[in-house]
Amino acid sequence: MLLDVRGFILTPMTLRGQHLGAVTALHYDDSDTALLVLDGAKEVMLWPDRLLEATGPYPREHFMYRRCLADPDHEDATGPLPAFRNADAVVARLGPGDALFWPSKWAHGVRTRAEGTVSLGWRMVLDAERARRPVA
Repeated sequence: MLLDVRGFILTPMTLRGQHLGAVTALHYDDSDTALLVLDGAKEVMLWPDRLLEATGPYPREHFMYRRCLADPDHEDATGPLPAFRNADAVVARLGPGDALFWPSKWAHGVRTRAEGTVSLGWRMVLDAERARRPVA
């Protein structure tokens, strides 16, 4: 269910509980995203949309659409994605009460850095034109 508030489209919030070391694989979303850590700690690595192609996004027809071939834990300059570099990422370390926002089409991976981490996430469409923009 979507809620339209002053031209913004918001999805329901999701409450997440994660264990130490839990990883969300590198991917991008077609909507803007906000993440709020209620307890524990998370590390988020983000690559701006101008670098999305370097992460090797799967095409729309693929069953792994919105996922990326690149793996931040195994950067390989001689492999199939030579332009992918962790040094290009923006890294955010979040603790209780910290919030992070990133726009659609930004590749991101999340790692839980504390046992019993609890967070809220929600997606919204603030820039409909960017959200509809196809990925190459």
